[in-house]
Amino acid sequence: TLSISVAVFVSIGMAKLVYGIPFLYIIVPGYLLAIVLMWLSDKDFIAIAFDAGGVATGPMAVTFLMSMAVGVASAKEGRDPVVDGFGMIALIALAPIIFVMLLGVYIRYIGGKNNV
Repeated sequence: TLSISVAVFVSIGMAKLVYGIPFLYIIVPGYLLAIVLMWLSDKDFIAIAFDAGGVATGPMAVTFLMSMAVGVASAKEGRDPVVDGFGMIALIALAPIIFVMLLGVYIRYIGGKNNV
């Protein structure tokens, strides 16, 4: 779940850089979705989700993905590499929060009904 979520949000971040999508158009709906998922998700998954968001932005992810974002932003005209690099790390922190809580929603509503 964590690997898939980071991969999806890195691709969203790269699309943001390439197409010039404003950062707020992605991050605000993402956190609004996270707030809604807090009400729907299984309670055990909420703490795991926010902890996973902090873990996903560890030294390895920041080193590789921030340098990649800064490189892409430097190659594009009119992009600020520092701002766009920060945006990538914020998206990586948001990714596990959403996907782990979606897993919690699945467990709460669908996965729990199949148990004997």
